[in-house]
Amino acid sequence: MTTEEGNPLLERVKSGVKGAIGTVTGNEALTREAELHREKADALAASTALDAQADIEEQAADLEQRALELQAEREQLIASAQADQAIDAAEEDRRRAEAAADIDQRRIEADAAAEAERIAARTAADEQEAHHEKARAEAIADELDAQAEQARAEAASLDQAARAAESN
Repeated sequence: MTTEEGNPLLERVKSGVKGAIGTVTGNEALTREAELHREKADALAASTALDAQADIEEQAADLEQRALELQAEREQLIASAQADQAIDAAEEDRRRAEAAADIDQRRIEADAAAEAERIAARTAADEQEAHHEKARAEAIADELDAQAEQARAEAASLDQAARAAESN
């Protein structure tokens, strides 16, 4: 407030001059005007002080707002970093789970292949035993056929001998 109407220093000078003239001349109106200029100077000084205080408080509020913004930004950066860490950890867990699943799958496949080999070996052994059993059964059957043939031959011979004895 640097205009003539709003300058506290100018108002104090006016008050001093008018007060001195009013006192010297005994002019009470000038003395009262001097008082009014002094009150105006006090009011202007108070207004300037309040404006300065308001500016300081506005700057403090701006600083507080900026501090809050910085804190929010810091918290957002921390949250973002934590989210990135969580994503990285989840990705690592997924990779580990895939690796474990791969190992399990290979183990299952190896176990299945080993079981298939055991079954194939057992089947081959069973087939070989069945072949031997068949050969033994055929040998026994051949032996029994031979014995049956011998028994038939003996029966035929005995039948001939009985006929010959009857004819005699």
